Amino acid sequence: MRITLFSLLILDKRSLLWYTEIIELRSPNPPKSECSHLSEWDEKQLFWRCAMALDNKLGLTNSADLAREEERISKKKAVELFENGVLDSLPAGKFSTLQAIHKYLFEDIYDFAGKLRTVNLAKNNFRFAPLMYLEAALANIEKMPQSTFDEIIEKYVEMNIAHPFREGNGRSTRIWLDHILKVEIGMVVDWSKVDKEDYLLAMERSPIKDVEIKVLLKSALTDEINSREIYMNGIDHSYYYEGYTTFKSEDLR
Repeated sequence: MRITLFSLLILDKRSLLWYTEIIELRSPNPPKSECSHLSEWDEKQLFWRCAMALDNKLGLTNSADLAREEERISKKKAVELFENGVLDSLPAGKFSTLQAIHKYLFEDIYDFAGKLRTVNLAKNNFRFAPLMYLEAALANIEKMPQSTFDEIIEKYVEMNIAHPFREGNGRSTRIWLDHILKVEIGMVVDWSKVDKEDYLLAMERSPIKDVEIKVLLKSALTDEINSREIYMNGIDHSYYYEGYTTFKSEDLR
């Protein structure tokens, strides 16, 4: 039986203590004046952005403006990851690699890029790893095996539960996942074949049962690991899952 971070949080009564200091990754009542033009975006993913703007290096206080600039800047950096071969020299499956990816994507936007979050997080009624367990959780994830597809996805699910950063976890961790798959089994996910709703629902259920996300991602595997088209489409879809659809990767070269 695999002992997961999720099961430990349920079993440990002390986990109840962290409920008092949670930052919700959404807001039930976003200002309509700022969000009315974002009707095509997934409200569940973007409510919180419309309610508050994170402190940022750009000096932006309007959440919609920040979302647009975050997409433009970080997506361009994601393109550079591929074009400059940044990942080629990084070890697969290490948290340090995920940190490097996150920092590369967001260092021009946020001071916390590549740094462990300092707040507890929740999203859609799911509580991510509490701060009191975060470093221990990451140490355990680091030790998880990653020689087979199933093992890699199990490691990915645990990292998603850990949610180590204040923002940008999904986008950076999907790049991290593909890097592991590429190095370990010579495959990557063709994210353009992964339906958004199917993916989000599978990830939501994955802490309890990961079979669904395994089946979904396995059906989208490709051996075109060095394909520019696969990578660029993957970045666009990864951002689409989070509600970012303004820019195309190819237009940001």
